[in-house]
Amino acid sequence: MKTKSICVDLSIYIVEEDQTVLSYVKSIVESAHTVSTFSNPLKFLKNYKHDPLNLIICATEFSGLHGDELIKKVHNSFGMVPVIFITDSKDYKLFTALVENGAVGALAKPFSKEELIYYVTCAAKYVYQRSIGEISYKSLLRHFGELRDYYVSIQKEDKLIELEQEIQGFYKIKQLI
Repeated sequence: MKTKSICVDLSIYIVEEDQTVLSYVKSIVESAHTVSTFSNPLKFLKNYKHDPLNLIICATEFSGLHGDELIKKVHNSFGMVPVIFITDSKDYKLFTALVENGAVGALAKPFSKEELIYYVTCAAKYVYQRSIGEISYKSLLRHFGELRDYYVSIQKEDKLIELEQEIQGFYKIKQLI
């Protein structure tokens, strides 16, 4: 039986070639959500079934395909789907670019269970708010505020710097809208 720690049972698609990371992520989220795993991005695309309650947790690099390209294909076919990227990079410009392209967040390896749960919870809140028509500029600002408070509470200075980069990217997007 699934335990519910948040308000939405997401269908989570994990797309990751590294079997260790794939198993780690699956072990964390499968107790509260429906999980499908793929080590091949093309198999993922072939088997993806769109639903408003989906979340994709995806590597940024695959042999032959970049994670950002994969998500663009999903978004072009099905519309916006929340995405959490997993990356080997600690490049803040990459993180900002991913968020600007619609990612809920990006986790640099190695990442903690708590960081993954936090981003999945943010995605669940986003999906829930979107499903009832409450997504707004204010709710996104609230998300950034909650994330900032979380990083302060766990004393992650590097994550605070990363968050500031994400917020700057968000403001750039807001100015374009």
